[in-house]
Amino acid sequence: MHKEHGVDIAELLDHCYDLLDRFTNKLLGDTIARVGRDTQRKLNKEDRIVGALNLCKKMGVEAKYLYVAVAAGLRFAPEGDDSSIEIANFTKENGVKAALEKFADTLDMADDANGWFEKIKAISDERQKITEENGKILSL
Repeated sequence: MHKEHGVDIAELLDHCYDLLDRFTNKLLGDTIARVGRDTQRKLNKEDRIVGALNLCKKMGVEAKYLYVAVAAGLRFAPEGDDSSIEIANFTKENGVKAALEKFADTLDMADDANGWFEKIKAISDERQKITEENGKILSL
């Protein structure tokens, strides 16, 4: 955001710290299900996760935490969240690559100089393995 749009870095950091404070404030009652819901929208090229990942790729910024977010989005399936359940089921049945191609269509699979696809796949596969071993959904 700083490099692309010229937003003051101090303002961005203040915003990040504010978000972290809010996420850890139990009095707000903001649940994982509410924050994570509608992953189909969040994995869209213009939205929070994939949009940020594309911007990082454009700017040459390592996006390791966004890889985790994409991997979590592919497996996130809270009860009552039909779009997230659809993605999680599709990922389980068709694999990470097919899910990324379908739901995050602007992540150019051919342009993977930094190995982002393999990083996302490894995180997603590990999460799935642990989930299956424990018989429950695992949060990243």
